[in-house]
Amino acid sequence: MRNSRGIVLAGCLVVVLAGFVGWYTEAAETPVPFLTQTSLDRVSFQDQWDRFRQQAGISEDARVEEFHLIHDQRQQAVSLRLRILDEVDGQFYRYLSKACYDCPVKGESGKAVWKKRRLDIAEAGETKRLAKATSFFQALDAGMQSAEISRSDFPYYLIASDGTYETVALPGTYYQVKRSKVKRMPSSNREDAAGFSIKIRGSGTPGPFPSSDEDVLLLF
Repeated sequence: MRNSRGIVLAGCLVVVLAGFVGWYTEAAETPVPFLTQTSLDRVSFQDQWDRFRQQAGISEDARVEEFHLIHDQRQQAVSLRLRILDEVDGQFYRYLSKACYDCPVKGESGKAVWKKRRLDIAEAGETKRLAKATSFFQALDAGMQSAEISRSDFPYYLIASDGTYETVALPGTYYQVKRSKVKRMPSSNREDAAGFSIKIRGSGTPGPFPSSDEDVLLLF
C-alpha cells in the first residue's frame, strides 16, 4: 500500500514539475523588441519583422492582429504596440511587443512589454481573416517610402491597423499598394474600396487621433 501511495505521489510530483518547467520556460524567454532603433527615417519594417520573427520563433505564415505606432514630426518613434497571431502544427500563439520610447507620463519612457501566450481555437478565431505579416510590412514600407505621402504637416502621427480585410468608407486619401508600388486611388473609387488597410492620421498631440479628411489609407 505504501509503495502504491509513493508511486502516486511521485507521479503527481512529476506532473507538477513538468507544468512548472513549461510555465517557467515560456515566462523566462528573453524579450524581443520589434524596433531596434527609434529613428524611423530610413527604417525597413520588413527587415525589422524578419529579425523579430526569427528571434521570437514565429512562423512565416504569421498574421498581424494589431499594429499601433505613434511617431513625431522628426520621425522619432513615441510608442509601439504590435500583436501577432501565429499557428504552428494546429497550436495557436499570440505575441505582444509593446514599448514606450518617449511617453508624456513621467517615468514611463523606455518601458517595454513582451508576452507570448498559447491560445485555444475559440480565442484565436479565424486566422485567415488577418493580413499576413510579410505582406503587411511590405505594404507599410512602400507607403512610408513613397514621395507622394507626406508625414510632416502634424507634430504627431499614428500608423494603425487591426489586420482585417474590410470595405473601407472613411474620409481621407486612398492609395493602392501592389508589388511595392503605390498608386493614388481616384475619389470615385473610394466608396467601393476594400482590402487590408493601414491608416495614417496626424494630430497636434500624441493622442487622441480622430479621423479626418486629411487621413491617408493604404490598401493592399
